[in-house]
Amino acid sequence: MRMRRLPWAEEYLDKAEVVVKDPAAMKGRWREIVQGERVHLEIGCGKGDYWNLMAQKQPQDGWIAVEKNVSVAGIAVRKFDTMNNDLNRMRFIWGDAEKLDEWFAEDEIDIIHLNGSIEIAPILGLSDVIVDIVETGTTLKENNLKVLTEFMPISARFIANRASYQFKHREISTLLKKLTEVTDQ
Repeated sequence: MRMRRLPWAEEYLDKAEVVVKDPAAMKGRWREIVQGERVHLEIGCGKGDYWNLMAQKQPQDGWIAVEKNVSVAGIAVRKFDTMNNDLNRMRFIWGDAEKLDEWFAEDEIDIIHLNGSIEIAPILGLSDVIVDIVETGTTLKENNLKVLTEFMPISARFIANRASYQFKHREISTLLKKLTEVTDQ
């Protein structure tokens, strides 16, 4: 599901201290900027939960997050600000991960985290293949990827326990009808 554009996000990102305005200018200097034993890079950080929480759980390491969607990037950076995370150990790049080679020198990042947008890994040369759950294949097509092997069919089930179904039959039936309408489109 696509997120609606948040009108405040772009201005917020422009003013946020954690956001690196010119990541290419930092190439080769990330270890000075993001201090820590190891430097982590999360590609496609979404709303920033993982980036923010992992930086708190691993305070000895530095963390960089990349997100290209302006609205979710704004939410991620706002979370950084509200969680009072350490600016000396964290930075945020609002941009497209296809430019990683322009932003980072070889061996500058110790650990790369891919959560969600796993289809970008082969494009960036981070992997040869991926295993992913695919519903329609649209994302694969958008990223010029193809299915090599289908090895496990999956399906969704709608389950209610007997007691709930007996006492909440109308609500459960209404929910089932709505879900069926959405999935049959």
